[in-house]
Amino acid sequence: MDIISSVVFASATLWATFFVRIQGEDVLEEAITFTTYHLNRFRSEIDSNLLIREKVSRALHQSIHREVPIIGARYYIPIYEKEESSNELIVRFAKLNFNYLQSLYQKELFDLTRWWRDSNMCSKVPYVRDRIVESYVWGVDMNYEPQYSFARATVAKVIQLTTVLDDTYDTYAPLEDLEIFTQRESKSINDGENVTAVDCYMKQYGVSKEEALNKFAQLAEEMWMSMNKEWVETVFVPRQCLKPFLSYGRLAITCLENGDGFTYPEEVIKSQILALFVDPMI
Repeated sequence: MDIISSVVFASATLWATFFVRIQGEDVLEEAITFTTYHLNRFRSEIDSNLLIREKVSRALHQSIHREVPIIGARYYIPIYEKEESSNELIVRFAKLNFNYLQSLYQKELFDLTRWWRDSNMCSKVPYVRDRIVESYVWGVDMNYEPQYSFARATVAKVIQLTTVLDDTYDTYAPLEDLEIFTQRESKSINDGENVTAVDCYMKQYGVSKEEALNKFAQLAEEMWMSMNKEWVETVFVPRQCLKPFLSYGRLAITCLENGDGFTYPEEVIKSQILALFVDPMI
C-alpha cells in the first residue's frame, strides 16, 4: 500500500468512527470535520488513481454503519475486486452469494406481484399507489438473509395494505374529518402549500429553513447515538430483536434522505431497485 493509499485509508477509517459514536464522545465532532475536509480534497486532487477516488466517494456518500448491508455489499464488492490485494476466490464467492440472493428476491417479488394482482386492488381502488416493489425493498433491507423470506413478504404486504388504507383516507375521508384537518393545517401553511415538519418548526420557533434543517439533522444524530449505545450495551435482548430498529434507521436514510423514495421511487431509489433485483454481478 503506497503512502497516499495509507493516508486515505486512515482518514476513511477515522471518518467512519464518527457514525458509531455515542453521547459524550465530543472529540469525534472535530474528527469528522477534519477528515471530511481531507477526504473531499483527496477526491478532487487524485485524478490518476480511480480506485481511491471511488473508495472515497462511496465512503462520503454513506458510512458502512448506516448503510443497508445488502446494498453496501452490492457496491463494495466491485471496489474490493479492483484492489491489488483482493482475493479472487473471495470475490467469486461474494458474487455468487449476491447473485443467489438476487435470484431468490426475484422469485419472491414474482410471488408478491402475483398476490397483489390476484387481489384485484388496482381495479377495485384505482386511486391507490401501486408500490409492491417499493414495499418489498423495505422487506429486503430489513431482512436480507435468505432464511427470512416470510418476513420480507410479510413486511411488503403490510406496507402495501397500509398504503391502501392511507390513500383511501386521503380520497374518501368523511368531510367533517377533512374540515378539522384542514383547519388545523391552515394554522401553519400558506395557501396551496403542503405542511412539513420543517415548516411547523420554522413557524413555531421563528427560524430559517436552514436553521430548521440543521436542528433536524442534530436530532437525527442524537437518535443515532442513542441507538448505537443501546446496540452496544443491551445484552439481555437477542440481537435479532434489536436489528429491526437499527435497520429502520438505515432504511430512513436510504429511502427518505434525498426525497420520498416510496412516493417517487424513480427519482430516489430506482438505482437501488435495479442493483438489487435486476442487474446481476458478473
